[in-house]
Amino acid sequence: MTRKTIFIAALGALAAAASVSAAAAQDQTEPSLQVFRSSAYTLAVDDKCQVMNHVTREAVDYLKTTMRGHLATRYAIADLDKEAERVAAVATEGWDGCLDRASHAGEWGYVDHAILYANALIAAPASMPDTVEQCATANGGITVTRAEMETAAAEVTARYEGKASKATLDQVIEVFANSLGPQCVGQGFTRDLTPLATWRTQQKLESDTAAGQKTSIATFGNWTSYRYFAFETTAEYAVSAYRAETGPAAPLLSFRLRTPIATGPSGDVLFRRDGSAIVNVGGIIDALEVRNRGETVAVFERTSVSGEGAFRGASVFELDAASGQALLALPEDASLAFVYQPKDDERWMQYESGYDQAGYLPASRLQAAYAWATAPVAME
Repeated sequence: MTRKTIFIAALGALAAAASVSAAAAQDQTEPSLQVFRSSAYTLAVDDKCQVMNHVTREAVDYLKTTMRGHLATRYAIADLDKEAERVAAVATEGWDGCLDRASHAGEWGYVDHAILYANALIAAPASMPDTVEQCATANGGITVTRAEMETAAAEVTARYEGKASKATLDQVIEVFANSLGPQCVGQGFTRDLTPLATWRTQQKLESDTAAGQKTSIATFGNWTSYRYFAFETTAEYAVSAYRAETGPAAPLLSFRLRTPIATGPSGDVLFRRDGSAIVNVGGIIDALEVRNRGETVAVFERTSVSGEGAFRGASVFELDAASGQALLALPEDASLAFVYQPKDDERWMQYESGYDQAGYLPASRLQAAYAWATAPVAME
């Protein structure tokens, strides 16, 4: 059996077992379509209410992608994408923040269904035969050791101890392990280890931070989830967003301002929870503004200068919270250009994107990233 066939066979076996939730039981479709729908639903819910950490979110997204590929053998891709959009729209409309579990058991049932499957896929490798001492995500891909498999599994199962869903989790883990085992034994790798590899990467990030390396945790604090808001054209800035349990002055969003030459005064923009922002410039510039189609909408204040010369020095610019909140309140179609005055030069120059073009940030992307990073946290 191929990897895909084995994986889907595992889902089929689960369909014959007890349902993970009442909501899932009401969905009398094939198991792969159940997982596809609940995954699409849960990803959209997580945009409005923090129900998953980064590792779990990536695992849910992996399940959605895997099921999409399998279902494409019987359904048109366009129809599957429309169904995912429909389900996501239901979640977006129904979740205005976090819903109370007691009065919204059905909605939470779909979320719990997707998260349980994702967690089971992370924990399953530890239940493969003991002869599997390590396995990779691909031939030459990320390798995960038996010790790492067992540590991840222990973390997952601990979250379900004492809960009614623990028995179902154990069952799903067993079925997934039975599909992963032959692949790791026979060829030494399986793509279905990707969620566990994400867990491993997160562990390494934490250990690198503890060792004093400059990491995203060092910048953004102990963040729980991360999302990349990609550009749609090469002139636009992409935005990295972090969810962190930090105070109002902690950074949540970041993007890079570039200049035509590598030694130019490029800068890193960090937006904070309270709306304020800081730009660390690798060089000395005299002024920094944000403009919307030529109109100045925000003015940064230079708060420090160090070093000598335009290229050897450094400067820091800050934007107050009120001005930052005003940027977030601009119309969605606003186009934010970051312009600066070089040292001892009255000309205004526009920062570039990563593709040697005059760069700009759609206000809608800044708003979406900020809304995602500051979404309320679900309570148990």
